[in-house]
Amino acid sequence: MAAGDAGGRLVSADLADVLLARFEHLPDDARQVVRAAAVAGRRVSHRLLAATAEARRRAARRRGPRRRRRERAGAARG
Repeated sequence: MAAGDAGGRLVSADLADVLLARFEHLPDDARQVVRAAAVAGRRVSHRLLAATAEARRRAARRRGPRRRRRERAGAARG
């Protein structure tokens, strides 16, 4: 059974479930980098991933500490 197609290769539903479970436990910054890598394709430069992570950090700083605390509290609740 296939859950998705990765460049012509199928990913089993079991593997997709494991990857999703691990993805959901990553910190927000790491999830953003994984999303960027997934969209960018098979080969992604470290420079692009680092820029993505830095952009996320800058956006978080602009939102301010009170909002970040509320977002973390909401994420912890599910």
